[in-house]
Amino acid sequence: AREIASSNSDDSIPANSAGYIRSAGDRVAKADSNNIIALIPASSESPNEEENAPNLINGPSVLSSLWHSAGETLQAQDYRFLIGPQLNIFSPWIYDNFSTYFGTFGGFGAIVSLNRLELHTGLQYGLMHNEYNSIVEIPLSQIQHFPNYNNLNPLPDYIEIWTQQLHLPLQLSYITWQNDNWLLRSKAGALGSLLIRESYEYSYIDDNIDDLEDLNSRFRSPGLALTHANLGFSIAYSYQRKWQLEAALQYYHPLNESMGNSELQTSAFALQIGYYWNLF
Repeated sequence: AREIASSNSDDSIPANSAGYIRSAGDRVAKADSNNIIALIPASSESPNEEENAPNLINGPSVLSSLWHSAGETLQAQDYRFLIGPQLNIFSPWIYDNFSTYFGTFGGFGAIVSLNRLELHTGLQYGLMHNEYNSIVEIPLSQIQHFPNYNNLNPLPDYIEIWTQQLHLPLQLSYITWQNDNWLLRSKAGALGSLLIRESYEYSYIDDNIDDLEDLNSRFRSPGLALTHANLGFSIAYSYQRKWQLEAALQYYHPLNESMGNSELQTSAFALQIGYYWNLF
């Protein structure tokens, strides 16, 4: 061992008194006076327990990181919440056996917006004025429930219906175009209606016969029901993300759900005007 160590001064392997040979890169090997038993390279050492221990996930740290990442993602999005007064004006329209004279509803609307996708809702109260196009097409089982109809003599030429309703719209819209101040939206959704009051007016062509007006109907309310599907578009002006003025044109098509004794199923175009404040 001494001969090897002295003949290789650059790669010397010092031995201790117990006959073990050491080097910076090798594990300890045992040697006797004549022979080197073994040199074990450091690369063949048993696995380091610290380095190869399972990497345990720190649960709270991961949750904190995910929460922070979600917060940064949300801050990077363009989200808004707007609320304000809203007015709906329904146009004349003929559908099936009903003619819509007009409808006017007022209340409030709200918009929740994330980037270009928006959710519209609100609550409006108002009046609808409709008329049957043909009385003879009304089933007898239905018309006998009209107030005082069985006592009429002669029978009326026209039957008009006045209703008070509560509207709950629910729409999805997509901003198809925008610049610094103007927005163009495409809309689609459904209308929930609650019938509050239904009154009838019986009219005659003969001026010598008085019309009968404001005859209230006793009806069984079905509660809030989805009565119409709607489709439309709107244009809006937004001022520095402080307030927004919107005008929308929408078509309302009746679903199978009917209301009151008149089984009112009407359709119409509606002009919607809304003024909204941007809360955030």
